[in-house]
Amino acid sequence: MGKALVLNSRQNLYPLGQAPWVISSGEAISEAGRKGHLLLSSVGMSSWEIPLYWAIRLEVRQIVYIPGEPVFGENSPMEYYCRQFQHDPGLIDWRLIGRESGDEKSHWFPGKRDSLMIVDADIIYPVSIRSGGNLDRLINEAKIRGVEIDNRFQVEYRPDRKPQKFTVSSDLLDPEIDNRLKNHIIHWTRSYHEPWPGETCLAYYDAVMAGGDTNPRSALHTLQRIFREKRLRASAGHYRRKFPAVSFSALATSQAAALMKWRARYRQMTFEPYGVALDISSAETYGVRKVIYGEPGDFASLALEDQPYFQTHGRKGNWDPEKEWRHIGDLDLSLIRQECLKAVVWKKEEISRIKSVFGGEVISLCS
Repeated sequence: MGKALVLNSRQNLYPLGQAPWVISSGEAISEAGRKGHLLLSSVGMSSWEIPLYWAIRLEVRQIVYIPGEPVFGENSPMEYYCRQFQHDPGLIDWRLIGRESGDEKSHWFPGKRDSLMIVDADIIYPVSIRSGGNLDRLINEAKIRGVEIDNRFQVEYRPDRKPQKFTVSSDLLDPEIDNRLKNHIIHWTRSYHEPWPGETCLAYYDAVMAGGDTNPRSALHTLQRIFREKRLRASAGHYRRKFPAVSFSALATSQAAALMKWRARYRQMTFEPYGVALDISSAETYGVRKVIYGEPGDFASLALEDQPYFQTHGRKGNWDPEKEWRHIGDLDLSLIRQECLKAVVWKKEEISRIKSVFGGEVISLCS
């Protein structure tokens, strides 16, 4: 029995189930399993996690290389990934890769992981490899060392596409949209390239495979989930860690639309034209409060109950114009009277998609 390695260079941030590299990865892993090979897999991005996913679904034995130290218990790296992928423990072993003193503080794991796994492999299945890239170089070095290279599943490497990038043109907006959403604050959402909050990696990749040529975690899908769950889930992503929150904006809808832009650095939109609108006159009844803007030094002088609502003006830009309101922790929409809520979508033809999970008013931004 040999150790098999299915390799892909960095892929599109939003993986699609019908992408050639996704399908070929599954075929290569099926072949490795049929031959009785032990798969080497890893985590951290879809190009590694999709082979891991295929091995779980095809019941192929594997060793998973993960970052971390050999600690045990519910907070150990192994337990975390066990919860995320819900695999058969009899089919997975772990190899922990720790950070050494000379390693970079961040981004140390991928390079160390790639080198170790290629050295450990007896057979390599290149699938979608960028010519001249790091993996291409390591594969050529492995070939010189006598490692078997099986190219039968190789597909063309396609540079990263940005299917979620689009422009919200003001020319398409309903001229009455500001009046229709007057006196409302809006929680805007966007597409995900990872599991939704509270969702496992296994469920996420199941959805990717079932989604075919569409992103199953688009902003529209996310809005459907919000109303299906009747919950807005808090995030600590842009807040102080001990204050995870749900953000709303009191900015006029036409002005908010102008801020919906592609962020090249993060490869995602700032936010998209899909959201939950809450009657501003009743917001505080449900625990949603205006943000307190100030300088960093102002935080310590606030009362403890006000600190979760504090936001600095910003170093590179002024955050005040966003007119943020905030709910600390998850917001249970089932507790809010339906007449206090509205759903917002981009196109009229999407209204019925939200109506299937929400009985209140659904408004499209397009005229």
